[in-house]
This record gives sequence, C-alpha cells and structure tokens, in this order.
Amino acid sequence: MYESINIFVEKIFMSNNYSIQRMYNVIRFLKNKPSTMVEIQDYLSRLSSTYVRNEKTIRRDFQNIEELFGYEIEYDKRQRVYKIEKVVDDIYKEKLLESIALMNILQQSENVNKYIHLEQKQKIDTDYLNDIIEAIKNKQVLSFTLNSYWNEATKRKCAPIAIKEAMKRFYLIAYDLDKKEIRNYGLDRISNFRVLDEKFTPAAYNVNEMYQHAFGIENYYDPVNVVLRFDNTQLNYLRSLPLHHSQQIIREEADTFTINLFVHPTYELKMEILKFGDYCEVLEPDFYREDLKNTVNKLYKKYKKNL
Repeated sequence: MYESINIFVEKIFMSNNYSIQRMYNVIRFLKNKPSTMVEIQDYLSRLSSTYVRNEKTIRRDFQNIEELFGYEIEYDKRQRVYKIEKVVDDIYKEKLLESIALMNILQQSENVNKYIHLEQKQKIDTDYLNDIIEAIKNKQVLSFTLNSYWNEATKRKCAPIAIKEAMKRFYLIAYDLDKKEIRNYGLDRISNFRVLDEKFTPAAYNVNEMYQHAFGIENYYDPVNVVLRFDNTQLNYLRSLPLHHSQQIIREEADTFTINLFVHPTYELKMEILKFGDYCEVLEPDFYREDLKNTVNKLYKKYKKNL
C-alpha cells in the first residue's frame, strides 16, 4: 500500500503547479459538459495566459488526469467531443482533488476572505507524518510522550504500522513494545517525538480490515447491527451524508424511517446519535438502547433540578 501511495505522491510533485491547476480545470470543464478540443483550449485561455493550450499537451494531460485523479477522458467520435467516461473510486485521489480545488480557488481569487469564510477549528496535526511514513518503510522504532486529556503523560515506544484518519484527526497505528499489543495514538497528543535507530518488524496487520466497521477510531466491541429510527425530517440529510458506509434504509413510513448500521457500538457512535436529539431512537440492539436510555435519564435529572 505504501509503495503505491509514494509513487502516486511523487508523480504529483513531478508536475508543476500550473499543470496541476490546468488538469483540475480540464476536469471541472468536462464535468460540466462534453466539449471539443477547441472549446477546451478556449476555456483554458480565458482562465489564464500561463496555461499551455497546445493540443499535444492537453492530450498528455488527459493521460495524467486518468493516472493521477482517476478520471478517464475519451473522445466520442459520433459527437466529436471529449467527455469523462469513468471515474475510479479512490479515496486518496478524491482527497487530493479536493485539496487542489481549494488551492485553485484561494490562488485565483483576490481578497478571497470576502467570499469564503473558513471554519475556525483546531489545526490537523501533520508535523510527524513524513517521519512516521519513513519509519514504517524502514521498520524503525518510535519513541514519544503520549499526553492524556484525563491522566498523566506516559512514555511510549512502538513499531509504527500505519496512519489512520478518523473524526478530523490523524492516528498512529502501532505495536506498543512495552504493552505488546496494537494501539492507536492521536497525533495531537504526541510530543517529544523521536525516530530511533532501533528496528522492529511487527506482525502483519490489515488496518482497513480492522477498522472497516468502526465509527471513528474505536473498535473495542464486536460489530453488530445497530437499528435507528429517525423522524422523516432527517431523511434527505442522511441520504446525502450517511452516518457510516454500511448504512441501509430498511423501512420508510409516514412519519419515520429506519436505518441499519453494521458497526462497533462504541462511545463515539453514541455521541453522534445523541446529536440528533429526539429526532433519533435506538431500536436495536437492546443493550445499546438501554445505554442510550440511561444517558437520556441522567440528562433529564440534571435539567429537572433547575425546573
């Protein structure tokens, strides 16, 4: 997996900034409508005088677009236009295209802060990413201080396995050499980070398989079918933004609809369910419904004191 990602990233950096932006704009233009080569050239010329509009270069862009971003561009001989025929489902390519789209907007627009108001949120910790990836490739051991929100900080020594993104944060998946088990560590809680000369090869570990049923990063319970009933006001929202990739709508009624998730029934999922307030009800499993019920009763008692 890491070799393919590294090759992918290297190819991106081999392309200069103008060619990356040009490819992004070609994708955006052809998404809107199939077009002739002349129309593509005219469009690029209108956008910027720095874009190369040579036909040979644009055809080469088509090949790079397919390889780098997963958009297959074909020529329709009958209509005499170029069109996007297929899009490869690849999360890494999707993430990259999202980043390029934002970069393109920020660079092209003057006084962009007048038009785009970004969310004020905690910075995603990326300081250690490159060092961790190199340590994974070279099978080097890491040492760091793990800071806790609730307990005293502890010293950790581990063999890195992977990096996982979850809930807008990055986590290090590693084999803890002292505890002799696989653990995950939020990069936002790591300090005094060092890559050691010491080497260690952890046993094979399939990260995608281990976290495929997780909502977030927690997976300490076996996955089960979690059945939730929602008020119909939430139907279109949950169709456009599913709670989990396993989400299935299993029943639709006059005022409610019911979905099924196959997930680990963890605290993170519980917090997400509570966000919906009285628009959501846990139907199954019984133990999870009881857990939510107890939480709601505790909330009620807290607010009842002030009534």
